[in-house]
Amino acid sequence: MPIVAFDTPLNQQVVEAGTDLYVNVGAIDVDGTVAGVALYLNGQFVRTDAVVPYEWGRTNQNDILLKKYATWHL
Repeated sequence: MPIVAFDTPLNQQVVEAGTDLYVNVGAIDVDGTVAGVALYLNGQFVRTDAVVPYEWGRTNQNDILLKKYATWHL
């Protein structure tokens, strides 16, 4: 099972509305290969990135909640 963590933004980091939001996610799988990382913004699917580094950016409009999930090959 992959281990996934946000590199940026930091946990509980505040990003002011109207500023750029840059997301970078690290993922490893010690017994397989990470196939991609899915990013969710306020519970809504944004995209899956299958190329390292797993990155995404946009202008921040409001308060947001980010989640990430990894998929893997056995």
